[in-house]
Amino acid sequence: LRTTHPAVKALTGAFVLSLTAWAVSLDLGSGREMYIRLFVAIPSGLLSGIGLIMYSRAVRSLSRNVARQFIMAGSFMVCYALASGPVAASMPVPLFGMKVVLFRGVCAFLITWFTIKALAVFSLEQREMINDKLLRFSQSEKLASLGILAAGIAHEINNPLANVSLNVE
Repeated sequence: LRTTHPAVKALTGAFVLSLTAWAVSLDLGSGREMYIRLFVAIPSGLLSGIGLIMYSRAVRSLSRNVARQFIMAGSFMVCYALASGPVAASMPVPLFGMKVVLFRGVCAFLITWFTIKALAVFSLEQREMINDKLLRFSQSEKLASLGILAAGIAHEINNPLANVSLNVE
């Protein structure tokens, strides 16, 4: 994975903090949380979801199953971001027939579910890979020891045979 330059991180952090402060100041005057949702919640949720989906590409070479789990978590993060927008919590979601607040809860649960599942599968697969490498290493050590033993035995047999061969000549 590529790392981001510290200056880019600092500028991004400063931009996010200033945007959040500006949205909070606008909301303090209105008494609603509309600007925080529009300028902070939706973009951060969308970026987080897209980031999880993009991270799945980096993980795909290690495990397709883990990559799928991260794609699902990212997709539900995007759904959560869109549901946290300027829509009232009591409004129904057209396709699902449930209130937005319930839809957000389901999305939050599924984000957590798929993230935990991805990390658990990744952990198990890494453990299996490490155990397989340890097994191969121990077998190669055994073969190396057997080779050294065979060389020692051959040397011990060769010494008396060399004396016998010299005396026969």
